[in-house]
Amino acid sequence: MLSLKEKPQSGLKNVDIGTIAHDIIENICNGMKNDGVDFRTATEEYFDEKIDECIRNYIELLGFAFAELTRRQL
Repeated sequence: MLSLKEKPQSGLKNVDIGTIAHDIIENICNGMKNDGVDFRTATEEYFDEKIDECIRNYIELLGFAFAELTRRQL
């Protein structure tokens, strides 16, 4: 017999994820201005670093500092 169990919820809803995505885009755009880069000069590594930084800040802000969340889960 199968022993099925419910998957625990992350506590984030679609609305939360949309808000997080919007804030990440806004933070990156503001950071680009402060860093003196634009969409033509910013590298993929630049965006990866900034996205990771924003996500780490959100995880800490949301109290998931020890959770194993990745960009793909968000």
